Amino acid sequence: LAQMYDKGLVKDVADLYFLTEEQLMTLDKIKEKSANNIYTAIQGSKENSVERLIFGLGIRHVGAKAAKILAEHFGDLPTLSRATAEEIVALDSIGETIADSVVTYFENEEVHELMAELEKAQVNLTYKG
Repeated sequence: LAQMYDKGLVKDVADLYFLTEEQLMTLDKIKEKSANNIYTAIQGSKENSVERLIFGLGIRHVGAKAAKILAEHFGDLPTLSRATAEEIVALDSIGETIADSVVTYFENEEVHELMAELEKAQVNLTYKG
């Protein structure tokens, strides 16, 4: 990932989904087979249930368990992004610290741009159970 960032191939998580195998092969020590494996893994991750994405976004205090609870309750990332702290804290096992972190995260305009890019890349934003 550091190489991808250093070479300007990615600036955020959404950029990963727009990489080509050819771009991956420009990285040090990445040959055709490795590039294909990485590309296939990235494309396959588009189908993951949204709790993996929520966790992967790095929202402060949101671990895998909290991400699953949030995904299960709100159903998709756009709905979670509009949730209030009161709605979030009402969930079992979710406290004020996590609720405030989630609300603060989604108040950032850059996050909404990231969500639009993820949608454009056809990344799954819904909970699959």
